[in-house]
Amino acid sequence: LHHGQLLEGHVHSVLRSVLKAVDNLRSAVAKNAILTISDMWLGMGRVMDPELNLVAPVLLKRFADLTGFLSEVAEACIDKVISNASDGRCLGAFLASASNKLPTVRAKAAAVVLRCIQKFSPGKLSSSRELDKLLHTLAQFCQDRQSETRNYGRQI
Repeated sequence: LHHGQLLEGHVHSVLRSVLKAVDNLRSAVAKNAILTISDMWLGMGRVMDPELNLVAPVLLKRFADLTGFLSEVAEACIDKVISNASDGRCLGAFLASASNKLPTVRAKAAAVVLRCIQKFSPGKLSSSRELDKLLHTLAQFCQDRQSETRNYGRQI
């Protein structure tokens, strides 16, 4: 991101426009929108944290997509978000998206929650504000219909 300081005051409005493009039926447009989110997170870092609650459900939906390359691009973007966002907010945003109606999205959410937890240091997770929600969601993962979700629940 070459001119991130120009975006700082307009991050929310720019991101809302980009998120609309992620759901575009044209796969090239959706892919470029996901890459834009990824670049924004790399370039602006924790300035983007307040937008996690908007971004997480959209990226999880694309991560669970059957279109292979869109799923791969969304997974790479999620990895960049996890590595550049604050631990607690990242975990909270993806936990909030874990109760999706679609079983494939829940499975991918469980995988992402596992990645978020792996980023935490051992003592930091037990003092996290998200611990109660994590335990509740973990129980849901372990009782899910889909075996992939249950498997990630056991790993957590």
